[in-house]
Amino acid sequence: MFTEEMLPEMRCPKCSTESLELLATENNGTNIITGTLLCARCDSEFPILGGVPDLVPWSALPDEWQLWSDHLAGFEARRKWRNRHPDKFATKITHHSGSLQKAFAGFTKIEKGAVLDIGCGPGNFRNCFADRPVDYWGVDPLPLPESEHFRFARAVAEYLPFREHMFTDVVVLAAMDHFQNVEAFCEETVRVLVPGGRLHIVQSVHDVHGPVTAVKAAAHWVKDRMETEATTTLNKTAPKHMTEFDGNSLRHAMDLHFEITEESKYSKRWYSPNNMYVTMVPRSR
Repeated sequence: MFTEEMLPEMRCPKCSTESLELLATENNGTNIITGTLLCARCDSEFPILGGVPDLVPWSALPDEWQLWSDHLAGFEARRKWRNRHPDKFATKITHHSGSLQKAFAGFTKIEKGAVLDIGCGPGNFRNCFADRPVDYWGVDPLPLPESEHFRFARAVAEYLPFREHMFTDVVVLAAMDHFQNVEAFCEETVRVLVPGGRLHIVQSVHDVHGPVTAVKAAAHWVKDRMETEATTTLNKTAPKHMTEFDGNSLRHAMDLHFEITEESKYSKRWYSPNNMYVTMVPRSR
């Protein structure tokens, strides 16, 4: 949910450095229900609808983002399908349970500070810090009803709508394979982290080096096929994942901007894909 207290921390996702002006609002107490955010530098306007500011710079996205847009439509269709079919194999193998989130929270060693969750979905990860002085913010390209319970903006990882040096920690839970441009995500994350801040990622990786990992890869393929058959997207050729990672390709994707300080792996079930946990700090420039 968007409030006026959030406004000083927001920046135009196109200009990065320009503050936003709040116009024509309808509020419900401290919450802003509808309105417009205006950038005085580039004259861009961003609507607030249902308490959610839409800070995806749709008009500025290059042509190659059309594939990502189709991918997003498919992702939303699959998410709704999983919610309707919680007992399906495809749902069980991809469901990120509270136990995984709790394990990842322990891995990050976050005890306090300002945390940005990129691709936050319903924001359940915030519950892992309920007993700690953590200021939790979330962004996601899909506006979800659960976002009324925390600081949330509709946004993408490549165009973060926040001021420089705002967050002590940035977390990405199983969302990096949905980013259109990993390089731009890295640059934006470095920009919004405080000096000494950290990036934490949990991401499914598909390393095949034996019979067990081969079964995991096959289960991942079966899950994708089941979801494809059960859902309809705007573009049937749109990929289910913008990027598929193994351990080495994930490290390589981050290497230019970040240095890994800690790494681990987690798998809920023997046939579930391995989830790689990584904590990183920006490289010195």
